Amino acid sequence: MRKNDQSISSYNLKPTRFTLDILELLVNQGIEGMNLKDIAEYFSLPRSTVHRYLTTLTESGWVESSGSVKAKIWKPSNHFIKLAFSYRNAVREQIETVKAEYKDLTGEDLQDV
Repeated sequence: MRKNDQSISSYNLKPTRFTLDILELLVNQGIEGMNLKDIAEYFSLPRSTVHRYLTTLTESGWVESSGSVKAKIWKPSNHFIKLAFSYRNAVREQIETVKAEYKDLTGEDLQDV
């Protein structure tokens, strides 16, 4: 399943970058998720290394797993959806603030985009 040849040396032992790469891979896989063997093969890393990262991501709420120990599938959790909605709501609040300021300055309403 190797999409690209990567090894631990290409990460220069930067765990944050590797963690983000795991998340990106899982997000790209969608709701089907991936098993540990395929994830480890993708990164050309030992399963034990990848498993440590997946465990930490699971404990942090970013990843979830399902299935038996030998057939476990890893995928992104709904934490991403919650973050996306929070971000969208924050952006909407700023838009409403700008619209109100514009109306105060010009007396005109901005059209909804």
